[in-house]
Parts: sequence; C-alpha cells; structure tokens
Amino acid sequence: MKIQKIKFIPLIILLFFPIIIFCQETSDKGAPIELRNADVMSYHPGGDGSIREFNGHVVLIQGNVTVRSDKAIHYIELNIADLTGNVVITQNDMVLKAPHINYNGNTRMAIADGGVELKDKEMTLKADFGKYSTESLIADFERNVTMWDGKSILKAKFGKYSRKTEIADFVDSVIVDDDSATITAKKVTFDRNNRNSFAYGNVIVKGKFSAVILTGDTVINLSKERYTKAYGHPVLYQIDTVKTIYLSSTFDESRPFLTDSGEIARYEFDTLSITSDTMEAFRSTIDEKYIFKNNVEMNKGNSAAIAQNSVYFKQEDLIELTGKPVVWYDSTQLHADSITVLIPEKKLRSILAYGDAIAASRDDSLNIKRINQIIGNEIKINIAEDTIRKIESYGNAKSLYFSSGSESDEGAARNSSDSIIIDFDMGKVYSILWLGGIQGEYFPLIMFEEDPQKIFLPGFRWSDDKPKKKIMPN
Repeated sequence: MKIQKIKFIPLIILLFFPIIIFCQETSDKGAPIELRNADVMSYHPGGDGSIREFNGHVVLIQGNVTVRSDKAIHYIELNIADLTGNVVITQNDMVLKAPHINYNGNTRMAIADGGVELKDKEMTLKADFGKYSTESLIADFERNVTMWDGKSILKAKFGKYSRKTEIADFVDSVIVDDDSATITAKKVTFDRNNRNSFAYGNVIVKGKFSAVILTGDTVINLSKERYTKAYGHPVLYQIDTVKTIYLSSTFDESRPFLTDSGEIARYEFDTLSITSDTMEAFRSTIDEKYIFKNNVEMNKGNSAAIAQNSVYFKQEDLIELTGKPVVWYDSTQLHADSITVLIPEKKLRSILAYGDAIAASRDDSLNIKRINQIIGNEIKINIAEDTIRKIESYGNAKSLYFSSGSESDEGAARNSSDSIIIDFDMGKVYSILWLGGIQGEYFPLIMFEEDPQKIFLPGFRWSDDKPKKKIMPN
C-alpha cells in the first residue's frame, strides 16, 4: 500500500506541474483558462507545449467568462483553447454562439467562424465570421453582418459593436432599417443609447410614411431631437403625384403599359427636388421644416428655382426662397428679393414675389431678343392645371409687351400704373388690365428692331442658368 502511494503522488504532480508553472509565467499576461467540467479528459505532453483534450459537456472559465462546448483542445502554455461543437461563451448578459471558436486567454480574444451569433440583452448580432474581446467588450464581425434590437436592423459586410458604449460602426453596403425610414450608405455609426445615426458616402434615406427621399454625402440623424442634418450637396425628393403620360408607341419609352381603353401609356412621378450645400430638417408631431443653405436649386414639374437659401414648410405646402432667388415656369421667369412658392395638395398653385420683383417671358419661336416684362413691388403668378392663368403686379407696376402679327402691326407698348393684371388663355396672353395712375408709350418696330434692350424696363433681369432636374435614386 505504501508503494502504491509513492507511485501515485508523483503521477499527480507530473500531470498538473505544467499548469502550476504556466500560472506563474503568465500571471501578468492573463489569468489561466481553467477546467470546470468534462466527461473525458486526456493529457498530451510535448516539446512544443502540453495539451489537454476535453470531450463531452466541456465547461471552461476565465474570470467572468464561461465557455461551453462539445469538445475543446487546451494548449496549456499558450493559454489558448480551441473549441468545437455547440460552442457558447457567456460573460454577464452577453452570449456568443458558434460551431467553432478559438479563445486566447492572454489576449482574451474569441475568434469564431462558420456562423456566429452574439446576444447582449435585447440586441442580437450575427455574421459569417467574428471576433469578440472579453476585455474591451468589442465585437468585430465580417460577411453578412446583421444587428437588430427590436427597433432597428443594420446590415453590412463589416460591423463593429461595443458593449460598453452600445455604439455600432458598420462599413460597406450598409442598410439601416427602422419603423420610420430605410438608410443605405457606405458607412454608418449607430448609437443605441439615443438612436442617433451618422451615415457617410452615397447616403440615401427613404421615408416609410411620407414619400420623401434624402440623398447626400453625409447625413446625421438625432432621433430624440427629431433633427436631421445633411452635407455634401444633399437632395430632398418629395414624390407628390403620379401622372399618366399617353404615348404614340412603345419605342424608346420606359415601362409602357396598356390602359383599360387600350391606349399606350406610362407612369411619371411629379417630384419636388431641392438641393443645396447643407440641409437641416426639424420634425415635430405637427410639422416638418427643412432649411437649405447656400446654392439652392429646386425642380418640380415645369418649374425650377435657384436661391442662396430656402425653407420648406412641409405641412403648410410652402417654400420660401431668399438671396437673389429666381423661379422659372415654362418660358416665364421671376426675380425678386424673396419668393414664396405655394404647393397645396402637392400641386404648384401660385408663386409670390416680394421686393423689386420682375416677371419676364419670351417666345422662343419668335425673336428671342424680345422679352415681355412686368415689374412691381409685389408680383403674384397663379397656376392651374400646369398652366399660368394670371400674373398680377402691385405697387409701382410697369409692363413691356411686344405685339406680333403682320410686320406693320409689330411694336411694343410700355406702360405703368398702380397695379397690372394679365390673364392667360391656353398659355397665351388673353387680356391686360392697368389700374390707377396709368401712363404709357408705344414703340414702333423701327425703334427697337436692332436692339430691343433699348426699351427694356429699368432693373430688367434675365438668367439662362436654369437648374436641370435631378435623377431620383431607385
């Protein structure tokens, strides 16, 4: 019996001696990985390092980290465990699952492949491959990365998430989807604490409950403040109505279809677009306000506009333009100190110009140098069914109108009065009414044929810099 004890004690010392030495050597690098349970264990000493192999209901621990798996190989001197089969790592509220995980006790880094899932309370993060640090609490996942928390879903090729800060950084083909909008971008930083998002690179934001699309290089959204700011030539698209355009044939047309009556047609969106250097959006439960700063351009249907600054009051269907604004509608353009565009029910109904206002139009089928003009302190243009119906000028009003017909009838009339009202029929001037303090003069063709500008109204302005329509993203 004494001989058996002498032989058994050295065997125990031999088996666990490498572990004791390892604990001493790595105390400043990381606590050793410890075994709590296994159905079967085998020990393999070797020149390159000792190995323990565990099978069945394996449980390993390191501090507050617990690892469970079907099988594990523990490289003792390296303090590394290679785990396979239903691997689960838990750390407080965090659960990490994968079919295979390599866990380094020194760096405290878990590397998972074959499909990895991390859950932290209500947040779930999935990918094909991932790394998780039990020290920094940062998950760094790759390929088919998806994160959701019951309120938002994020997808990308690469995703990083910090359990300490609850901030996610997603890169490459990013999609963010929540109950109000869908965002696509090259990079998105999302803060789960306050639901704020910072999107960069070819950003597209599509609203779910309003037909609004926002694009830009950078879009910042502060959720609780209901505030959005966009940089890098942002464009706001407001899809207002869908028009049916009737066609003569299907050639060179996009997605033609047959109507119930057998006619060839296609759908076309009547879209408002506004772009600038910077955009800010303020949203409340009762209103939305969009502020555009510097180099504003606007397009809607037959109209376009430029200005330095603009404000769009969405619920009021009103757009204010300031800073040398110009508005075009068909062949007519309007200049003033400030211009207000009214779009009730998302249809352009009137344009109001205030301060040193001038409306000018020309018929390109006639002499392009002859431009009809009307000026005043205020000018109002009324529009119905996509056609100008009336132009009104109030306060120090003046007009210049070029008549056409036979050569002997050609001439120009220049008049002034307190107010001027011009009615249109089928896009052509039907009648002109001058009211109060009327003065006028008539110029025969011979007086201006060579240079019509000689009789233009004082302060005349004209611009050929009409902005082109923006192409809305699909």
